[in-house]
Amino acid sequence: MQRFLTFVVLVALLSACSNPSLERPVNNVLKPYLARPGVETAGENAVVVYLTLSNGSVREGPGRSAGTPWTAIRLLVRVGSGLPAAALFGDNDKVIDEGDGFVRIVSGNRPPQRGVLRFSGPCGLEVLATQRSGDTAEKGTYLAEMQMDGVFLQYLYGAESQQDHRRYADWAHSWYMAGQTPCPEP
Repeated sequence: MQRFLTFVVLVALLSACSNPSLERPVNNVLKPYLARPGVETAGENAVVVYLTLSNGSVREGPGRSAGTPWTAIRLLVRVGSGLPAAALFGDNDKVIDEGDGFVRIVSGNRPPQRGVLRFSGPCGLEVLATQRSGDTAEKGTYLAEMQMDGVFLQYLYGAESQQDHRRYADWAHSWYMAGQTPCPEP
């Protein structure tokens, strides 16, 4: 009987010490975001949150990631100091002025609806929005990027107008700032 009890204690001790952590590893820079509602890890160097397309509020609970870029904004906070879309630019790019501070940069012989929109977002931050789908340059799904301090925001959404691009950039930035004064005072 004593052997059996020793065996049970040993098994319990070993199983307690060998249980893997259920928490996914994430870069220390991103850990503060995990305390915010609706945020989850998206690999070691990113966290993700979903915002409603109607008012930019955080989607929470089961099914929060369900939907399309036309029903929700998928916002990633990623570790990095350079915007991936900037790597798409070349010396022979065509720059198309779309008015109101928007320019579309088209590389090589690609059609304009596959270009990168560049515009000034919240607090004068540069926004690069790469069109992912859509038959026209006016309507499509976009993957936008904004550089912040040591991280960048990358968000996927559907847009039909310049107002949509500006509104969603404002919402992504507002979520990132978490209620702080959005732009530094001069």
